Amino acid sequence: MPPPVADFTADQTEFCDNGTVNFTDNSAYADEWLWEFPGGDPATSTLQNPTVTYNTPGEYDVTLTVTNANTTDTKTESNYIQALTAPETPAEPSGNSDVCTTNMMDVYSVPAVPFATSYEWVLTPPEAGVVFGFGNSVNASWTGDVTGDVTLKVKATNSCGESEFSPELTITINVGPESFAVNGGGELCEGDEGVEIGLEGSQSGVIYELYADGAATGNTVTGDGNPISFGLINTGAVYTVKGQDASGTCTSTMSGNAPVTVHPLPAVFDVVGEGTYCEGTNGATITLQGSEDAIKYELYKDGVATEITQLGNGDDVIFEEITEEGIYTIMGDNEICMQEMNGEVEVTMMSMPAVPATPEGDDEVCVNYVATTDYTTAGGADAVEYDWSIAPADAGTIEGTGLSATVTWNDTYEGNADIAVRGVNDCGQSTFSGSFTVLAKISTGINENENQNLAVYPNPASDILNVELQGNGEMTVTITDALGKAVFANTLQVDGSYTEMINIDDLENGVYFIFVKGDNLNTMQKFLVK
Repeated sequence: MPPPVADFTADQTEFCDNGTVNFTDNSAYADEWLWEFPGGDPATSTLQNPTVTYNTPGEYDVTLTVTNANTTDTKTESNYIQALTAPETPAEPSGNSDVCTTNMMDVYSVPAVPFATSYEWVLTPPEAGVVFGFGNSVNASWTGDVTGDVTLKVKATNSCGESEFSPELTITINVGPESFAVNGGGELCEGDEGVEIGLEGSQSGVIYELYADGAATGNTVTGDGNPISFGLINTGAVYTVKGQDASGTCTSTMSGNAPVTVHPLPAVFDVVGEGTYCEGTNGATITLQGSEDAIKYELYKDGVATEITQLGNGDDVIFEEITEEGIYTIMGDNEICMQEMNGEVEVTMMSMPAVPATPEGDDEVCVNYVATTDYTTAGGADAVEYDWSIAPADAGTIEGTGLSATVTWNDTYEGNADIAVRGVNDCGQSTFSGSFTVLAKISTGINENENQNLAVYPNPASDILNVELQGNGEMTVTITDALGKAVFANTLQVDGSYTEMINIDDLENGVYFIFVKGDNLNTMQKFLVK
């Protein structure tokens, strides 16, 4: 025999108060039956088709186990029997007892009532609002036609009947803040001061708060009956406004919103370049060290756009052949925001140096007495330094890069020497100036070191120079440097023999000459200071 298969039906499964149920076995291949009826009378049965009475309201399971010679099978139907009764009276509704005409919805509820299948809610007066729903929790919306106290009650129902109405909940409807339109907002660039957001009107005493993407900002303004402003806003968001009455009971969202969009600035790169260019060349080159794709970069001269532009591609941006003098900067433009790049380049044109003025100075030099001579020039336009020359080369050497130079003479050279100078700058050099001719000669007019009436020692000297004289009468002693500048002079009265000790400690190292002149004496001697 095949295994049994348990199955059953009942002539009724839902009824009010007491009820009798006739069960029918629909099992296959069953020889024995065991029924279980929790909450029923009898609670169990071995009959194939039993009758059971239910006297207590509730929801009850039914289980049938069938058996044959081979095995058993069980079937259970949960909450199969619904023994109902009319529902009890619900509790007083719970929910917000202080509401506003501007509230979108307020929720009210009662604990679920056993055996209730629906609920009937009644708002008094009915023109105060609309209640949405038939369950034990509903939403109420207020029309604004009624303010002050209203009541809300509810009763439970099912197929067996309905309960009494619950105790009434008293609800006070308050007038919410009037709605005004939000205005302002817009687009701005990073770093801008901001865009203004406000309301087209306000109610006195109502506190208005600005919200960014639904979150309170703490930016509040108290209404005075006029349009209001929340100031300049520089943070990107969609801004709304809520108004709250002075009691704090009612809050209303104002109409509309004000989007604020903050656009990024172009990235900053360094502006570099050698702004000085030489006359006759193609001009200066200005480089932006880096760029962003599709950003337009424009040169500005002295703060004014030049309309010289290039599009960035991630590499350096190079502006060439800039010839107009001025201070150059670069602006980056992403079609919405502009950003000045870092740095500036001053473009100037450098001319070739002009021919300097002819040198000036001593035109005669006794090279055996004067070791060096200085020469000067008034210079030439646009020169930053000077290149001096002396010809012929065996006349001596010349040193100097400025407006003056020093010739160190060859003490054996006799004849003319030509001194010239030319200007130099980064663009090149001028031609040489006109020559200044100097007559170099060797003087034999003074007896040097051969007159026994004059002795100078030690030679070289460092701090004290002894001058020993032989003769009679008044004598003038003069010491000059190699350029002929007097550094010491004194008049002595000599009677036979005289020695003068001269302090030369403050003299610089070099060649000096001592001259002695009297009634019967005119001599000179060279000495060194080390």
